[in-house]
Amino acid sequence: ARPGEKVSTKISWMNNLPNKLVNTKIVVQFSGENLDKASVSSDGGGFYRSIDNTIVFDKNNTQGFNSFDPGDRGSVSFAFAPSQFSQTGAGKDIKISITVSGDQAFDNGKSEFISTSVQRTVKLATQINLRAATVRSVGAFENIGPVPPRVDQETTYTVQWFATNSRNSVQKAKVSARLPEYVEWVGLTSPGTELVSFDPNSRTVTWNIGSLSAGVGYSSAPRSAEFQIKFIPSISQLGAIPLLLSGSTLSGVDASTGTNVSVGTSELTTKFGSDPQYRLNDEIIVK
Repeated sequence: ARPGEKVSTKISWMNNLPNKLVNTKIVVQFSGENLDKASVSSDGGGFYRSIDNTIVFDKNNTQGFNSFDPGDRGSVSFAFAPSQFSQTGAGKDIKISITVSGDQAFDNGKSEFISTSVQRTVKLATQINLRAATVRSVGAFENIGPVPPRVDQETTYTVQWFATNSRNSVQKAKVSARLPEYVEWVGLTSPGTELVSFDPNSRTVTWNIGSLSAGVGYSSAPRSAEFQIKFIPSISQLGAIPLLLSGSTLSGVDASTGTNVSVGTSELTTKFGSDPQYRLNDEIIVK
């Protein structure tokens, strides 16, 4: 589960003993620092004690829990969520212990207390994020050409990618996006330690990050890469705000949970609004 994401849980039970069970009870015990106590709820009965992070289903709050006859079966449900601001690190997962108990009543009037328990662990998935921007006056490269862009004249832009990752290392991480047919790959990338490449057949730009460490963008600076593109507007684009790069996608595998993770951004255009030198209408193609 991701921080803030609701987890719905169902407990199915059955009395597979030859005798009736009385004083029946189901106790759900949470442990772990990342439980959002305010998110805990139960369906069909039960009472949540926030002081000890316990849900109790018994005859006082759940219909049919006076006793279980042989062969009786049923279910109860509850839900919870990890804290929106979950802590990172080892041992921060949410653990749940579920115990079903009761007194087995014998024909001779005697009884025997019995119980059974199961444990489950909810691993907290990492949160990755990607920001993409076009800039002109900042970044690793000097850009040339008129602003606003002019028909049949070359203008260059720098594309910046910033990747962040919250709690678990992400393996096989990469970012990809496509250039439209009228945008050219210049071949300049930065920094030299990052692997950014262009496939002219698919027109796909790929940033092979590899391992994206936990805490990048939170406890340390975001991981970043830049590349330069060239654009020569056509007369057919006069007055338009052309696309420069498709929506970018960051994907990888959460090393802790083994799940695939991905996140996308909006497409980039000639509007370089995050640049300090941007002015209104700088993105519109002129003659």
